[in-house]
Amino acid sequence: MRKVFYKPLFIVSVVAATTMFIAGEIVLYLYDSGFSNASNVEQFKFRQILIVGAFFALATLVITLLCLLCEVVNGRLNGLEWKRERALKMLARIPIFVVSIGLIACLFQYIYSMDFSRQELASDYVVLIDFSGSMSVNDPNDNRSDAAQELARLMTDKNRFAVYLFSNDATQLSPLEYMTDANKDATIGALKTAEYGGGSTDVYHAVDTVMNDLENQFQKGKITKVILLSDGLDNGAVNLFSEGSVLEKYREKNVVIDTVLLSDIRGMRFMQRLAHQTNGQAVFISDALRLANTYTMLTQTTSDRNLIKARFGLDSDRNLYKFMRIGFIAILGILIALAVSFTMDNRRFFFEMMCKGVIAGVLAGLLLEFGFSTDLIHPAILRGVMLLIILSVFAWYRLGGAIHRFRSIDGGSGLSGRSCGGGRSLSEFSNRSSVIRRPC
Repeated sequence: MRKVFYKPLFIVSVVAATTMFIAGEIVLYLYDSGFSNASNVEQFKFRQILIVGAFFALATLVITLLCLLCEVVNGRLNGLEWKRERALKMLARIPIFVVSIGLIACLFQYIYSMDFSRQELASDYVVLIDFSGSMSVNDPNDNRSDAAQELARLMTDKNRFAVYLFSNDATQLSPLEYMTDANKDATIGALKTAEYGGGSTDVYHAVDTVMNDLENQFQKGKITKVILLSDGLDNGAVNLFSEGSVLEKYREKNVVIDTVLLSDIRGMRFMQRLAHQTNGQAVFISDALRLANTYTMLTQTTSDRNLIKARFGLDSDRNLYKFMRIGFIAILGILIALAVSFTMDNRRFFFEMMCKGVIAGVLAGLLLEFGFSTDLIHPAILRGVMLLIILSVFAWYRLGGAIHRFRSIDGGSGLSGRSCGGGRSLSEFSNRSSVIRRPC
């Protein structure tokens, strides 16, 4: 049985993937850039659930509408009689598919965000604040100092806390010590009187200085977080990610680097990669007023898991979450394929569409899982390719058998949708297999 390439449907699939890619990236940028607009961890996770559900619901809406439109205009599968009698009924089904797949995606994201490992929160914190010249532009009111003061006030006498400032050089503003009332007051006082350093941004030197100063003070079995705030790219990024760099010591000592990028989105890939290398979290915020809330949220979480984004946090390497992502994306791929099959209203291709949905879903899940883990490909590109895989699988159909059967009955009238005698089309033979028709 030969395959016939359905070019109009392939074009529709590419258009659907492109449309969904643009819409999805806009939604992720506006509403899922980090903790900045959430007041607590539960609200942040709930927002992620809604975003993932909306992402796959919108993908289902776009592909089903465009595929139905393609078949109405082109009439390749079902013919003109189907267009007159069934097309509107199929249009009415689409909202059911959209809502159902959206709700299932919400459920998958909820399960995926659950902390099955029950990681302990960090006990020690080091705040590493960028005081380079550009920060006076992006944070003219010195909210970074106020946010660090608020974080210091949240510490108890069971937490150790330190503050470093950096630009070209890194300076210890307050030592790593337990936050007794006296030490807390001293740390807050030092932050209030801190002066801007100016200069450029050297993250490599900053994280290296912290490790050299505190290497023998990190407690075995305890988690230490370094919360790094910056607004730009690191001048020593190549050295930071080279083999045998200081980040290996961070991993050995169980020291996590959470990165907070302020204003300049151009440094996002660098900050995400730095966080990923140390099992930390990466946050982008556009407003320095959100810094205090962001710091607080980072002390309350150990991971950030989203089905359509890179996985960050202490359990980011767990096989459980790898299999969960692949499995959930595969199931969603199958469901979208079935939604298109039902929309096209052709039972003959139901099984084949399901098989293609399985293949496309598994490939898309593998692409996201291993693509995100390498840090080599931009996440937006991975999401675009995922959408192209899932939404373009519908362009190939095993039509050879249907064409041969239709021609043998109808005298070779083909798939143009033209009716003979009583107005019969291909849909009478391929779509209603239980109905026996006599030739004209």
